[in-house]
Amino acid sequence: MYKFFCAIALLALLLPSCAHRQQKNALAINYFEQASLAVQDQNHKKALQLLNKSLTIQETPQALAFKATILYHLQDFTGSVALFEKIINQTKDIPPSLKADVKNNYACVLNYMGEKEKAAKIWKDLIKDPDYLTPEVAYFNIGLLALSQNDIDKALDKLHAATEAAPDYVDAYFYLGIIYMQQGSLTQAKSQFKSILSYAPEHKYAKEFLKKIDYQNSSSEQPAQEVDEEENSNSKIFSLL
Repeated sequence: MYKFFCAIALLALLLPSCAHRQQKNALAINYFEQASLAVQDQNHKKALQLLNKSLTIQETPQALAFKATILYHLQDFTGSVALFEKIINQTKDIPPSLKADVKNNYACVLNYMGEKEKAAKIWKDLIKDPDYLTPEVAYFNIGLLALSQNDIDKALDKLHAATEAAPDYVDAYFYLGIIYMQQGSLTQAKSQFKSILSYAPEHKYAKEFLKKIDYQNSSSEQPAQEVDEEENSNSKIFSLL
């Protein structure tokens, strides 16, 4: 059975904090950067501890956004939503691009909590938002939401829109390939997995699915197989990431 993940902006939340070092306390920055490293190591509990130390010294929108994202990963959805809403409702000292990324992540949490219509509206608004620098992520998330609701036509439309907005969007190609395999459209599926390899030549699962397709084409006996989220190591949480 499919398990879906929405794409969360994490790196985008980290960059603004590092861009204005001269305005911040050096110790707070140090804790923030250590938290960033902990997240890269998938140690979210340690990251939260370090980030709380940074926030004790200096509270910034970037650090709050980072904390809200970490809370999502730790499945503290109530705390995550509260922080995201606090940031979104602030009107001062928040770069527009950061607020847009926060809205994407906020929508991911809402989606996970079952507020799918509210999440979908946020993503639709982000696609038209000039301050949102990665509209392909919103298309992708709407596509995965449609797929989770078995609206295959809409899922295909939005995932294709994601690849048109960002031709190197590997995750979108991956899900397109899986959908086409499930439909038995092996030629189209093969095209999607080949697109992945043109941008990520070492993508393990794209290679594996291409082998499966070749086998099915040669034998006409092997049924299309479903994929669990663990088979796509590049997918984000559903992807906030």
